[in-house]
Amino acid sequence: MSQSRGCVHQLKHLQYSAPCCHSNQRRVITLTSSCYRNTKAKKDITKVSHDFLATRIWKRLPGQTCQLPNELLCTFSAGRLGCTAMAFSHNGCHLAVCCYESTHECSVVVFSIPDCKDHVTLTGHYGIIYHTHWSRDDIHLLTASQDTTVRHWDLSSPCQQHMVLPHACFVYDAIYHISMDHVILTAGYDKLIYIWTVQLTESRYGQ
Repeated sequence: MSQSRGCVHQLKHLQYSAPCCHSNQRRVITLTSSCYRNTKAKKDITKVSHDFLATRIWKRLPGQTCQLPNELLCTFSAGRLGCTAMAFSHNGCHLAVCCYESTHECSVVVFSIPDCKDHVTLTGHYGIIYHTHWSRDDIHLLTASQDTTVRHWDLSSPCQQHMVLPHACFVYDAIYHISMDHVILTAGYDKLIYIWTVQLTESRYGQ
């Protein structure tokens, strides 16, 4: 909350009750944010008990709208052996789901949101996919896999061309640079972080 001269103290409250470790009672913890005039010292605005990290039951304030999901929108097929990773595109229009089909077969299914339809299926990995990451423009997708590769997918191409970044061991993570999508960082079991630069030209793509 931004400070202003006319703001003496505006309060917002967020309450939840947490179980007390030493009794059957539930303790109510109130988180209060305050805005003070000039340089008045801030009071302790957060009351935290030793059971702060215990199971919490959240409560709505009177008149507050419910923001919790209360309706099932749809379900997705996540492969014969389940889903190992997933990520929303930045615009929220697609969801990439890494499906574990078999010991030597893994794929990425991109669903469109909110109609929950199968938009495209990306195949090529032969081991568990540990992580997936979207580029800022939501055109490219990274997948890091147990098969010792990171694959850089181009979702705008008719056949979803991709570039293979080989490693010497399992690859656990792969991300794009925060402002340069042609810079990719990867990390895996060998305790090293690799920085790659890629050029999105047809001659540089793999299969």
